[in-house]
Amino acid sequence: MTETVPVLIIGAGPTGLTMALELSRHDVDFRIIDKKPERTKTSNALGIHPRTLEMLDDMGVIDHFLKLGHRIDAFSIKEGEKNLAYLSTNQIESYYNFILSLPQNHTEDILDKRLNTLGHRIERPKELIELKQENELISATISDPEGNTEIIQCRWLIACDGGHSKVRELTQTPFLGSDIKQAFIVADVRADYRYPDNQITAFFDSDGPFAIFPIRSGAFRIVANLANTNRDPNQPVSQLEVQQIAEKRSCGEITVKDLIWVSPFWIHSKMVSQMCEKNIFFVGDAAHIHSPVGAQGMNTGMQDAYNLAWKLALVIKGESNDALLNSYHQERYPITKNIVDETKKFTKLILIKSPIIRFLRKLFLKTALKFDIVQHNFVMMLSQLLIAYKDSDAIDYQHQVNKHALKAGQHATDVWYVDTEGNEKHLTDIIRGTTHSLLLLTGENPSDEAIEKIKEVAEWANNYNGKLNTKIITHPNVADRFSEHNERDTNANLHKKYKITQPCFYLIRPDKYIGCCSKDIDKTIIKKYLKNIFK
Repeated sequence: MTETVPVLIIGAGPTGLTMALELSRHDVDFRIIDKKPERTKTSNALGIHPRTLEMLDDMGVIDHFLKLGHRIDAFSIKEGEKNLAYLSTNQIESYYNFILSLPQNHTEDILDKRLNTLGHRIERPKELIELKQENELISATISDPEGNTEIIQCRWLIACDGGHSKVRELTQTPFLGSDIKQAFIVADVRADYRYPDNQITAFFDSDGPFAIFPIRSGAFRIVANLANTNRDPNQPVSQLEVQQIAEKRSCGEITVKDLIWVSPFWIHSKMVSQMCEKNIFFVGDAAHIHSPVGAQGMNTGMQDAYNLAWKLALVIKGESNDALLNSYHQERYPITKNIVDETKKFTKLILIKSPIIRFLRKLFLKTALKFDIVQHNFVMMLSQLLIAYKDSDAIDYQHQVNKHALKAGQHATDVWYVDTEGNEKHLTDIIRGTTHSLLLLTGENPSDEAIEKIKEVAEWANNYNGKLNTKIITHPNVADRFSEHNERDTNANLHKKYKITQPCFYLIRPDKYIGCCSKDIDKTIIKKYLKNIFK
């Protein structure tokens, strides 16, 4: 039996589910298969960063995550009993200015149930066993445990099948990089903990790093390297061993009472050289794996899918040319390569036992992280909100608003403001959805000519084939001169945060990145960008 479908997704972890949900939101048909008979049962990936929380908001599932998740508001770094640094997440520039701790099995459950409500189901257990690409059509041979096979023909195949990707194997796609030979353990425990359960604590001692991540009240994830480098990799890790590691490395700050789950692991730093091979896309761990430092793995994979889905949807619906898909590799490859490289360097640094290096590391943490700007940049980096696309065919870099304002290729920072009725609103409230958003900002004191230009462009944009969500953002000085399509920035907070004094526009893509912006309210600039995206 052979069936033809536009998209076949291989792998139904968080990345594959994100891809499926996004395609569903964009009204694109697909099938999604997974070789496992049931979803993940263990906690695995735990931390959900602010950038991913904003995505989940846009996808309409954020309330389920917030209901089940555990909020993390701070990071503490210690050496033995000495405090080296304390960082609060309230500096993060997002409505979701915290890390959400939620076991991966719950993440998959939420996304899976949402997918079901949209009329799609994961097909499991089904395994990819053969692939053929002929011209623009892919033939995937799928097998089930009874040995039954079927051929699924698709135009596009999305590999979300993890670090041991079958798609990579069948396409003979190199997975380049190296390993860190040091063994680690990850364990979920019930424990008594001396610190607030809304903070992550990292300890450094002569044996190496030890970190505690709250899962929920009374339950914690601990991660540590194994000091015994000669240990048999097949030797199971006992509860007693976990208890001893935790007590020694934390200087008695945590007492393990019960072991829920434990697993040894080794760090691999590898990635593909091309995230797209003809009509096959590599997404998430199928494209890149790296050290868990910073807990960026699952988040990065879900963001890969979020970046790709809207572009693929436009191409499938015939609204964009295939060339738009080139921007997936252009944008995501430099980001993922940087994560792979930097997490590897940082992991090696924290494993170094040299007294001199340890002293310098301690000195840096104690001094540099005292400065507000360093703290701010550090937590913003962890939030993944600073990720920017610097060389993409899907972004117009030729114009800017001013040298201080956000630029094309950057993430559209969430900002709260007060509307006419005195209600607090967020920028995410008005750019939510699957279309491009055109924001026309008036500035503080626009001329009569500028006001008429803003109204003219808004009227034109609202008739642009339904492809633009258009809003005029009015400064309180001129709010009464606008009526239609008006979002009143009553306290001028949005203008202040975006550092805008003069009229300008921001064209924000469906993935909430700035595709184009300019201090000139000029239809020609907007048309040029849109012509590059749409047919």
